[in-house]
Amino acid sequence: MSNRGKPLSSFTPVSLLGSILYILKLWRRHWRQALLILCLMTIYLLFKTYFAFMLKAIIDSLQATGQVANLSFIILSLVVGSVISLGARLIVEQRIARIGAAILNDLRVRMFKHLQQLSQGFYLRTPIGTLLARFSSDLVDIEKAAGSKMRDLISHGLEILYNYPILFYLNWQLALLSLLLLAGMAFMLGRMIPVASAAGYRLKCGEARLVGKIQENALAQALIRAFGFEAQMLAAFEEQIVDLTERGATATYLRASVSLVAKAWMMVARLIIIGVGVLLVTRGLMTIGSLIAFLNLAELINASASDLVRSDLPDFIGAISGIQRVEELLQERPDIVERADAIVMPPLQHAIEVQNVSFSYTGEENSLEGVNLVIPAGASVALVGASGSGKSTLLNLLMHGHEATTGSICFDGVDLRQVRRSAIQQQMGVVFQESYLFDTTIRENIRMAKPDASDAEVEQAAQLAEIHEYVLRLPHGYDTRVGEAGSFLSGGQRQRIAIARAIIRDPAILILDEATSALDPGTEAAINATLRRLARDRTVISVTHRLSSVVDFDHIYVLQDGHLVESGSHAVLQQQGGAYAQLWQKQSGFAVSADGRNGTVHAAYLRHIDLFRTLDFATLQTLASRFTPEYVGEGQTVIREGEMGDKLYLIARGQVEVLVRTAQGDNLRLDTMHDGDHFGEMALISDAPRNATIRTLTDSLLLTLPKAEFLALLQRLPSVRTAVDTQIEQTLAHRDRLHEICA
Repeated sequence: MSNRGKPLSSFTPVSLLGSILYILKLWRRHWRQALLILCLMTIYLLFKTYFAFMLKAIIDSLQATGQVANLSFIILSLVVGSVISLGARLIVEQRIARIGAAILNDLRVRMFKHLQQLSQGFYLRTPIGTLLARFSSDLVDIEKAAGSKMRDLISHGLEILYNYPILFYLNWQLALLSLLLLAGMAFMLGRMIPVASAAGYRLKCGEARLVGKIQENALAQALIRAFGFEAQMLAAFEEQIVDLTERGATATYLRASVSLVAKAWMMVARLIIIGVGVLLVTRGLMTIGSLIAFLNLAELINASASDLVRSDLPDFIGAISGIQRVEELLQERPDIVERADAIVMPPLQHAIEVQNVSFSYTGEENSLEGVNLVIPAGASVALVGASGSGKSTLLNLLMHGHEATTGSICFDGVDLRQVRRSAIQQQMGVVFQESYLFDTTIRENIRMAKPDASDAEVEQAAQLAEIHEYVLRLPHGYDTRVGEAGSFLSGGQRQRIAIARAIIRDPAILILDEATSALDPGTEAAINATLRRLARDRTVISVTHRLSSVVDFDHIYVLQDGHLVESGSHAVLQQQGGAYAQLWQKQSGFAVSADGRNGTVHAAYLRHIDLFRTLDFATLQTLASRFTPEYVGEGQTVIREGEMGDKLYLIARGQVEVLVRTAQGDNLRLDTMHDGDHFGEMALISDAPRNATIRTLTDSLLLTLPKAEFLALLQRLPSVRTAVDTQIEQTLAHRDRLHEICA
């Protein structure tokens, strides 16, 4: 059954027996070594039993005759036996250490390999801290259980198993009593251990969330310092610490309770056995030597049982939560499972056909509905539309990141479901909006797309991406490290290295996913020129919200609410006057400087805002001159929910997210806005607080009109006030109707 959509933190209890069986399963690959360990452990344990029997023989002989027969042989055998048994135990320790390390590394590789197969949706819904905890504290607990604690479990278990038959041989009544007392302890602990293991699991989940909070704090330091969020972050962290302290105290107490109850039970059992044993000796039913041997072996059994419940089992309880969390990860299933008979196909020759494709992430509401389109080989095609229109979803289907719910996507007539995913990947080069660079050299970042590429091929790709000359000027050239996520380079430099990485494998299909939308206008224009040159003789598929970057494309597909609503060239779509034409008019309503930090709004654009729709052009020109540019960096909060509004904002360039506060105190993203959108209109006509938080996703240029400036303009232009008042009444009435519908 697929776990798609299931949160990793869901808790399905694992029993103590289940955890032991899980560890034994990990040992299965090392069964030959396990047999050797069992044999060596048996030698060590049987010597301890032999020692107890020799003690019985000595005492019984002294009691009967006053002297010990064969004393020299007994002493010699004990000395030789101790050397052999200790040697066997040393070999056991060495083998256990190697097997524990091997098991841990096997799990690491298995988990890491599994992560490479999971879908992007998994990473979107899973906090990074949760994943890191599974590779750190969770694996440490499993390693401990699979290594030293598995050794102790085997040793103590075998000690009990080997010695109980001897106890029955010495005195069956006393042995039976000992067994009943041991069974009583096992029953009691069986009731306590599940409660302790559940507390341990909750502690692990809390620790993972704390790791995530620390990572979030580290990544957001620029934002925290800019806005002075230190106190808020500390308060949130302290709140988590209080919760974690409570969880830790509960888990530690419950684990200690298991140990203490077992220890008390063993003490009482020991006193009962001694008392009954003495009674049997006084009645002549048992010799003193047999009683001493019995007590010696019983003490070995009790010590092993005590260690089991005081140390071994609590550590296995601790491992239960780690096993549970690691298995939750390993049981997570990818959205696409490649067929056993999947084929390898050559690079695209004819066309990509999307045939009546619908897709749903949840199985309930479709993100795409009945999409049909054709992408000829060698053509340049753009997928455009507002945020949430389905363009990124369609691109993901084309890249075989998901499979269509209904319909099909065919490359040269072959359904993607029948093709190996690696065969699709090999003929694609992808450039994302935020192209991630790994913390290694420039050379290795480019070479990653083609591991067997020569240095000459790497440099040729860099030349095509027009970054070669810059790299040569660096002190270490292509061996320069780029820093974490490419932090030592500018945005344009990172993007050119990403382009070089995309084209080094000479892809038949070049995918551009908002490839230049995070760059300033000057850098964007330069990189778009590079991409146009590299696109020759390749099939280019671009997803973008910035229409100016695709005006020369062969075909543009316009999506709206998951439907394909228009298609054609830029000129044809402009003439149609539909959704594309409206988007174009909005985005072309600004003049932005080359560095993206200054700009103005054209008067005609203001007619897209309901409040200004009826104003004459001269008034719109006057109004346009009152807008002031504000450059806001990535990750900054523009307005906050609940604050009083005092400005209208136009997005001349950039991308922002709209967030609202949920009842649980979390931020829920409602929408994403891009170039040409606006927000805060109601602030000009009412004193109501902001109903959402706006935060930048990229560096953004906003043009703002303060409320005071707007009202002052109305007072200077009385003839305009009437038209604006009428529009205000209509806007407020429309808002009230919406509130009634929602209520």
